[in-house]
Amino acid sequence: MNEPSDEKENVRDDGRAKAMRAVVGSTRHEEEMFGSAFDGRILGRIWHFIRPYRRQMVIAVIAVLIFTLSQVAIPLIIRYAIDEGIGPGDQHALGVAFFAFVIAIIINFGASWVQETVVGKAAENVLFDMRRAMFSHLQIVSLSFMDKTEVGRLMSRLQGDV
Repeated sequence: MNEPSDEKENVRDDGRAKAMRAVVGSTRHEEEMFGSAFDGRILGRIWHFIRPYRRQMVIAVIAVLIFTLSQVAIPLIIRYAIDEGIGPGDQHALGVAFFAFVIAIIINFGASWVQETVVGKAAENVLFDMRRAMFSHLQIVSLSFMDKTEVGRLMSRLQGDV
């Protein structure tokens, strides 16, 4: 039974009940059940599928760096335009800032597009390779395993866990 102090904690000052709090994360039991958050063996198994796409990953990282640099450059260009371009008679600095801003936006867009396109295509290829490997493995599994395992559960795991 609830103690009177527990009841007071669940009631607002105006007499209405407080909403229940949601718990974010997992309890210790769930962590033990699913294992630790980082497992180097799993990372190694995933790296086996990513390795053929190293070139695309390098391109994506370079694109992210260029995107980040262009994001940092934009406020600096605006600062230059304000500090140097707003004043009596100095329209040249404002023009330079305008063209630098346009170039930074174009570079920003291009780097973002390259990164999203390359990572998206590489991710699709990695998922395809993982599903193909799982299907190949399924072809050599013993018949006794097939007899013990529900077909729907097996197919759901094959499609959903990747």
